[in-house]
Amino acid sequence: MYDVDSRTGRLSLAGALAVALVLVVTLPIGGSGRHWGAGTAAGAARPSLFDRAALMLQDQAHALMTGDEKAWTDAVAPALRPRYRQMFRSLRGLGVTQFAYRPEPLSDPSDTVLSVDANIAYCFSTCSLNGSLDPPDAHQRLTIERSGGRQIITDMVPLSQEDSLEHAPWEDGPLVIRRGARVTVAGPVSETKNLDRVLSIAERSATLNDRFAGYLGTPQTRYRVYLADDRAWNTWYGGLAGENAIGYAMPLNGYGVDVVLRMSQIGDDRDWLPITVRHEMGHVITLDGADPFRSDQWLAEGIAEWIGSWPNPARGGARMPSVRAVLFGPQPPATIALPSLDEDAPSILVDAFYGLGQLAVDCMARTYGQPAMFDFVKGVLQEGNTLDVASVRAFNKPFPVVDQGCVRWIKEQAG
Repeated sequence: MYDVDSRTGRLSLAGALAVALVLVVTLPIGGSGRHWGAGTAAGAARPSLFDRAALMLQDQAHALMTGDEKAWTDAVAPALRPRYRQMFRSLRGLGVTQFAYRPEPLSDPSDTVLSVDANIAYCFSTCSLNGSLDPPDAHQRLTIERSGGRQIITDMVPLSQEDSLEHAPWEDGPLVIRRGARVTVAGPVSETKNLDRVLSIAERSATLNDRFAGYLGTPQTRYRVYLADDRAWNTWYGGLAGENAIGYAMPLNGYGVDVVLRMSQIGDDRDWLPITVRHEMGHVITLDGADPFRSDQWLAEGIAEWIGSWPNPARGGARMPSVRAVLFGPQPPATIALPSLDEDAPSILVDAFYGLGQLAVDCMARTYGQPAMFDFVKGVLQEGNTLDVASVRAFNKPFPVVDQGCVRWIKEQAG
C-alpha cells in the first residue's frame, strides 16, 4: 500500500501482493498423511532422495500444526535448532492455521546432499491451496543430507523472490508476542516496551473495524500488528516501505492483511499513534481480497483516513490547511478521483491528497449513508468494478453526478 509520514510528506510504496508460483507438486497443508505426488504412485520408480526429503518436510510441517516442538526441531541439525525453535514459537504465537512445504529441487534429486527451494505456503486465517488464490508464501533454500541414518536440514537461507512476501516477520528472528481478544501484536525484543501500549490501542481499533467490516463482508479472524525497529523495517517484506514512511498494510494474497508500524518514527506521539493504528487497521478490512494493481489510491487512502480519524469530521482534520491551499490554488482539482501520487510529490500535495481523499469519503457517507459508501468502496477496491459501475450500484447515480456533488461539498467545507 501507499502510505506516508504526514509530518514529512514523503510517499512510499509497500504492500504489492506476492505473485504465486505455479508448482508441479503440491502438499496438503498441515496434513498428517504421506500422500506426496512425486515418485509415490503404484508401479512408479523407487522414490529418490528428494522424494524422501519431501516426506520429511511434510512430517515437520505436521509437527508445527500439532504443536510438537520436539519433532519440528528434530528435523534440523543441532546448530539450527535455536533458529527453528524461534520460528516454531513465532508461528504458533501468531496463530498459524496452515503451513506446507511445496519443495522444488535445486540440485539433482538423487544427490546425497540436496539443495531445495522449500517454497512454504502458510496462513494465519482460513485458506486453501486449492482455492482461487494461492496463500502467502516464503522461500528458503534448504540443504538436506543424511545424518544418523535419516535426512535432516543442515542449512537454511531465506531466499528473495521478486514480488513475493519476503521476508515475513516470523522468518526474521525471535518475536515477542502479545495476544488480546481481537489483535495480536508482535515485534523484536527491542520493541517489548511498546507492545502493551499498542495492543490497547489496537484492541479499541478492532472494535471499530469489526463494525465496518460488516458492511464490506471482510470479517477478520484476528488482526496482526507488527512493531518494527529500524533493522526490521528494512528487512520485513523486503524493506519496501522506504525510509520515510511510518507504517504500511501488507496484503497476504487475499488471505488477510498485516500491519507494520515503524515505532522509531512514531515515537511517543500519543495523538499520532492511535490515528496511525486505526488508519492501517482500516486498510486491513478495506483491502482484504483487494486488487493491488488498480490505481484508486485516492479511495484506498481516503477510506483509511476516514476510519483513522473516526468519529471526527474530515473538515476538522489536521490536513485542512494543505487542502485549502490546493483547492483555492491556481489548479484546483476538478474531481475527487485524483490520480495517484508521484514518489517525489511535494509534501503539501501529499498532505492535501490524503485530506481530499478523506473528505471525498466523508461526503459520500454523509450524502448517501455509511452502508452505501462502504458498498462503493467494496465495489471498487475489492471487486474491481469501475467507478461508474460501483456508483450506480451503491448510490443509484452515475459516478460523474456523485463526483461533482462531492467536489462542491468539499469546497463548501474548506471555505
